[in-house]
Amino acid sequence: MTRTHPAVAVGVDGSQESLTAAQWALDVAVRRHVPVEVVHSWSIPLPPVGLGPAPVGLSDDRIQEAAQSVLDEAVAALQARGTDVEVTGTLYPGTPSAALLEAADRSSLVVVGASGLDRVTEFVLGSVTQQVVAHASCP
Repeated sequence: MTRTHPAVAVGVDGSQESLTAAQWALDVAVRRHVPVEVVHSWSIPLPPVGLGPAPVGLSDDRIQEAAQSVLDEAVAALQARGTDVEVTGTLYPGTPSAALLEAADRSSLVVVGASGLDRVTEFVLGSVTQQVVAHASCP
């Protein structure tokens, strides 16, 4: 768990709430004079039952391109604020919580936004926020 720099990592998912979290992370990074790493992840959704054919139109490339677009938009929104801190983006294959935990290993702070799940879904699946808070190597 070696921190290569005291960056602030922030997860985004394309929602307004995650962009608000990213802007808050940028404000913290400006005060600390450290870079911001915007993190997004992608994976191929598994069908809820059976192993039938994949839904038409879904492919690794299309899902990854859509994820890259979400990441690029968030990075561009932060860069447009015109601060003097470096803003980079990292796209991870896998789950959001795994991506944020990996980014936390080299950051001084990890920021997540409000959950977009209803309480029942969050209870069954677990929330990214809960997993990050429980397992991150930094605040």
